[in-house]
Amino acid sequence: MQCLNNCCDDIWSAEGVNPDVDSESSLLTTELPRCIHCGRLARPNILMFGDWEWNERRTAEQQQRLNNWLNTVDNLVIIEIGAGTAIPNVRLMGERIGKPLIRINLAEASIHRSNHLSLATTALQGLTGIRAALENLHGDRFDGA
Repeated sequence: MQCLNNCCDDIWSAEGVNPDVDSESSLLTTELPRCIHCGRLARPNILMFGDWEWNERRTAEQQQRLNNWLNTVDNLVIIEIGAGTAIPNVRLMGERIGKPLIRINLAEASIHRSNHLSLATTALQGLTGIRAALENLHGDRFDGA
């Protein structure tokens, strides 16, 4: 959560925020969340379209941790499950860092890159198949990590 009025640069957990909606009237029956600092309205700390008030501090910290981790990994393969072309975030990240992608998507598996693989199957079947292929390739050396 973050303050709707940006009274500070703080971000906090939404734990304890339990909105209840009257299904007949589609109206919220509980209080709206409030800023823990100034008491004015709070909002989710998510980026929305055209959102100039979003506090990006947490996302920047997460991106830095991801970048640090990526610098320690050899032979990275990105697995995209169920997103297809409608939600391109995982594919775009893979393309940005130049790593191969495995797309598992029963309805929309097609992907046209030389170092990418499409699996037109369910998530469980795709992941089970990947594990079996790795075990066949590496035998006892594959520990699933």
